[in-house]
Amino acid sequence: MLYVTDKMIQLSGVVIPGQVKKIEITQAATIDEVQDDNNVTLGYQPTGYELAKISVEITLEPTQEQTFLEQLATIQLLFRPAGQTEPKVLELVNSQAAAHNITQVYFKQINSSKKTESSYGTATLEFWEYVPMKVATKKTENSAGSGSASGSSEQKTTQSGADGITAEYQEYLNTQRGKAPQIKDKTAASPAKED
Repeated sequence: MLYVTDKMIQLSGVVIPGQVKKIEITQAATIDEVQDDNNVTLGYQPTGYELAKISVEITLEPTQEQTFLEQLATIQLLFRPAGQTEPKVLELVNSQAAAHNITQVYFKQINSSKKTESSYGTATLEFWEYVPMKVATKKTENSAGSGSASGSSEQKTTQSGADGITAEYQEYLNTQRGKAPQIKDKTAASPAKED
């Protein structure tokens, strides 16, 4: 969980060291330009939205408990703990993000900078909005008893589970479906013929 107040950020129960200087949220629509064969613009077609991006800039000043480098190491452990191979989805709690309808994010990037002569530095944390992927499948069933050549069909759209396939399709995959015929001579002409 990411929790942001005026001057601090809490991520997964750990208070991120430093003071929040700025929170910036960027959202954008995707709009394609429609052109004819002569590259003349005919209009514009909206196609959706890009993921929202959140940038948090914090100042890391040494305290009695932690130096700049120790504070940076704390943030790094939240970004990518040892053994973690991919970013995890985090719950975001912030009034500015809530106004943008953002509740879940990925910790996308961390940038840090420090001048050699100073004791403090800055870090910029970037979060990307998490939007769950929905996979829809269509199943076509032929109606029994239809004598017409075209036949009528009924389409059902089902929402697949987390693994992306329905129970019926999984059952189909688990059955013996046979195998492709094997050709002994790999250089022989294909038995397929064009009409």
